[in-house]
Amino acid sequence: AQASLIARWMHIGFIHGVMNTDNMAISGETIDYGPCAFMDDYDPMRVFSSIDHLGRYAYSNQSKIGQWNLASFAECLVPLIGQDREKASDMAKEVVDGFLDKFSMYWLEGMSAKLGLNNKRSGDVDIVQELLGLMHTHEADYHLVFRQLCNMVDGNSKTKRLNEKFFGDAAWDDWLVRWQKRLQEESRTLAEIAKDMRGVNPVFIPRNHLVERAINFAVEKNDFSVMQTLQDLTTNPFTDNWSHAEFSEPPQPNERVFQTFCGT
Repeated sequence: AQASLIARWMHIGFIHGVMNTDNMAISGETIDYGPCAFMDDYDPMRVFSSIDHLGRYAYSNQSKIGQWNLASFAECLVPLIGQDREKASDMAKEVVDGFLDKFSMYWLEGMSAKLGLNNKRSGDVDIVQELLGLMHTHEADYHLVFRQLCNMVDGNSKTKRLNEKFFGDAAWDDWLVRWQKRLQEESRTLAEIAKDMRGVNPVFIPRNHLVERAINFAVEKNDFSVMQTLQDLTTNPFTDNWSHAEFSEPPQPNERVFQTFCGT
């Protein structure tokens, strides 16, 4: 359960930031959102915590930290597992050692859903990893790329903006051909695939600069309108709302948040 929930937190689109040791509960629900942040442009080594100078809690390290957290918890439980400490430790170790495999399985399941791939194929992990590599190279927005790919499936919206982001990169063109060919192996229609993709790729997330804007308006102007709008949009994150399209946009250079703190 832990592995599937963490995988959902990281990859379905809600929490893309820091999972420190003290904010991972056995229930699978975090009790502490600070310090954390929502990743805009994709970078596997993205770190937000102001005290994490070595990248221990970088985005790409989250699964390993999850396993480390569980190992620490298991160590505390050893006396309760059995009177034979060595046997109890081996039992706990067996469970903890299986975490990364479970995590990888759920991670691929979540990422495949974001790309409309339900029927498992051996090459799916490569399709996912290649896309993430392209996003990293071109500093593409994690959330918008996936949402715009939904539009590319059924042609309901122009995809010019997405192609412009990767313009001139033959690897992007090759990836698109491979992905679209892979979609043809699905048992659903393109319209059904696009609908399912829009159900796991949010339009709106509480981006750091939007949260900061909402706080500033409330504190400095006693104006809670931005906070209310942000709350309404993120309550229905998968629904397009063109009247508030600016809330789906990544931050301008001067709006970017690079560090968060426990008080966040």
